[in-house]
Formats: sequence, C-alpha cells, structure tokens
Amino acid sequence: MALRAALRYFAPRTAGASTTLRAASTAAAAAPAQPAAEPEELPSLDEMRAQARRVYKDLHRLGRDYPDPEYNFNMRLRRAFEKNASITDPAKLKQQLDLAMHIKKEVLAMYSIRKYRHLRRAYHPNEAPREFHEEFSLPEDKSA
Repeated sequence: MALRAALRYFAPRTAGASTTLRAASTAAAAAPAQPAAEPEELPSLDEMRAQARRVYKDLHRLGRDYPDPEYNFNMRLRRAFEKNASITDPAKLKQQLDLAMHIKKEVLAMYSIRKYRHLRRAYHPNEAPREFHEEFSLPEDKSA
C-alpha cells in the first residue's frame, strides 16, 4: 500500500497526462511490432552474468531490512535467480536483468517512504497523516 501511495505522490501533475500515457502505451502494445532499423548491441554473456551477480548482491543487502519477515525476501530472491541461472540467450538475460533493476528501484523507493514516515512521526507525533494534494492524485482517484 505504501508503494501505491508513493506512486500517487510522484504521479504527473497534469490531469490528462496519466491517461495520455496509458493510452499511448496501450496503442503501442496494440500496434504491430516494426523491425528496428539497427539491432541493439548486447554486452557479452560474461559481462551480463557479472552484472547479474552485482544486482543479486545489492538486492540481497536490501533484503536484510525488508519490513515483512513473513515474506522471506532473500529466499524468494535466491529462488528467482536460481530459476534463471540456466539462461543462455543474451536478449532474455538482458530482459531479466532489467526486471531485477526495476525491483531494486522499487525496494529502494519503499525504504525511502518508510524512513520518511518514521521521521514524520518522530517530529510530528500529534499530527494525522497528511492527505495528498489534489495535484498529486491520479485522475481516477479524484472525486467527481
């Protein structure tokens, strides 16, 4: 729930921007894929595996502070990396690395929100949680 609140906070300020982006992404997904003019140069398999080890170590360190001990973040992380250890296709490996980087960014955002809320409670214990300003809410969240 905290991540959703953060996404609302960092949502585009214009009311139509979110629906425009959503419509554009839907249209792009529905359009037939056109071949790229030049294929993207992928790093070597050894370089990507080294990058995967770095991402794994970073996520493992972040998993130490995961707020929900029932979720068992580090065991899930290990299983996910073990499941994809046999990938030899560079394009598929790049896709999995991009996903891991995205998860790393989400976990970092979640920790930042948690720290912010802790500081807010420490310095303003008698105040109720702040409501989001109307400019920061998603269009579907605004009351009609």
